[in-house]
Amino acid sequence: MRRGKIGLVFLVSTFAGCGVDFIALRLQGPMQVNPGARVDILDGQVYATRGGQELQYDLYRPMDDAGPRPLVVLVHGGSWRSGERTDLIEWCYDLAAHGYAATTIDYRLTKNGVVFPAPVSDVLAAIRFFRGQAVTCGIDASRVAVFGMSAGGQLALLAGLTNDASVFDSDRPAGESAGVKCVLDLFGPTDFTVDPSTVEPDQIQRVERYLGKSIAEAGELLRVASPITYVRTDGPPVLVIHGDSDMTVPVDQARRLIAAMNAVGEANVYLEVPGMDHIPGAIWQGEFAQGYRSTVLDFLRERL
Repeated sequence: MRRGKIGLVFLVSTFAGCGVDFIALRLQGPMQVNPGARVDILDGQVYATRGGQELQYDLYRPMDDAGPRPLVVLVHGGSWRSGERTDLIEWCYDLAAHGYAATTIDYRLTKNGVVFPAPVSDVLAAIRFFRGQAVTCGIDASRVAVFGMSAGGQLALLAGLTNDASVFDSDRPAGESAGVKCVLDLFGPTDFTVDPSTVEPDQIQRVERYLGKSIAEAGELLRVASPITYVRTDGPPVLVIHGDSDMTVPVDQARRLIAAMNAVGEANVYLEVPGMDHIPGAIWQGEFAQGYRSTVLDFLRERL
C-alpha cells in the first residue's frame, strides 16, 4: 500500500533502478492547473479477485472534512488487451481537486486469456465494491459516475447503460442495474454490428480478440457486446466526446450512439472535436484534452 498526500508531500513510488518518480512528474500538470488543491492518494488496494487475478484500484480524494464525496470510476483504454490503471492518474487528480473521489481500476485483459464479458463484469464488480465500502472510502454511494476512455469507454457504457447486469455477470441477479448517475465515454467503440467491409482490418482484429470469436462467427454476440444495444429512455445521461479525425475508433461510432439516444430520448451531451485523433486526444496534458476538459467538469457538476 502507498499513501500520499499530494499538495503537501509527494509519497509516491520511485521507478525501480533509475530514481525517477514518473508518477510525481505526471502529476505536476494537474497540480499546476489546480493550485492549492490538496489530494489524498491511496493506491494498490484490491477490490476483487477474479479468475485468480487480484484487481486493484487507486483512490484519489480531496483532503478535507467536507463529508462523503461523489465517486467517479475511471476505466482505462488499450484495446481491451493492454493499458494500466495508472494511465488515468492525471484525470483522477484533476477530479479530486474539483471535489470528487476518483478511482482508477484494473480489469482483466485479453492478453491474459480472458474475453468478453469478463472485463465488463470487473467494472461492475468495482462499482459494487465501492458502494459496499462507501463509509470507509468516504464516498456518497448514491452519486456514482463511470468514465471510460477508448476501450474503457465501451466498458463504461456497457456497465452504465445496461439495466440487467446479469448479461455480463451471471453471478448477479437478473434485472440488477449498476445504478450510476451518469456515464462519460471518451472515444470508445459503441456498435460492433457495422458492416465489416467499412472497418479497417486492425480494428476488426482488436474486436475479435475481445470477443474471442471472428466477426463471421460472432453472430448475436456482436449485438450483446455493443453499447448501442442498451440505449433506453430511462437510461443515465451520457457524455460522448470523440474526434472527427480518429483513425482508431471511427467517429461514426459516436454519431451512431448519439443518434440512437436521441431517437429514444435518452439524455446526452455530444462534443465532436475537430482534428482530434485517438492517441493525441487521450493525453491529459495535450491541447485536445485541455480543450474538452471543461466539458467533462461541467457535465459532472450538472449530473453528479
